[in-house]
Amino acid sequence: MKIKYGWLIAIFLLVVVVLFNRSDVQLVKQDGFKLVNIGQEGYELQSVLHFNNPNLLSSTIVAIREKYYINDRLIGELNNEVEQGISGRKETTLPVGVRFLKKDFRQLAALDSISSSSPVEVTIKGEITFRNFTGGGTIVVNQTTTITP
Repeated sequence: MKIKYGWLIAIFLLVVVVLFNRSDVQLVKQDGFKLVNIGQEGYELQSVLHFNNPNLLSSTIVAIREKYYINDRLIGELNNEVEQGISGRKETTLPVGVRFLKKDFRQLAALDSISSSSPVEVTIKGEITFRNFTGGGTIVVNQTTTITP
């Protein structure tokens, strides 16, 4: 009799774990954009990804593949196989950055001087792949923001 109840409890717990770990990880936002000077020749566009994992157990961000456009022209690509675990039932942040040459930025942004204070439109397109207890999926990224150089 005790063995039957043990199996029933184990099956019940397994069903509960599966039911509470079927949700997709969500990209809440990508913000905190900063254009950082990295020497005489380049810049790094830094930002922070905010993920929400509604599952009971942790999930894994497998890969981040994003393309960055300035004024609708490709300036850089981010292609990271991060395998970063994110806790369940909370928001997790992950900093990312893409590097490019100053001369390319000036040309694409149509700036005579990089010290110009006019904002520049940055578009991010791509996808983020995640894995959790019951499978995984892909988050589509399509965001436009402005930065001031």
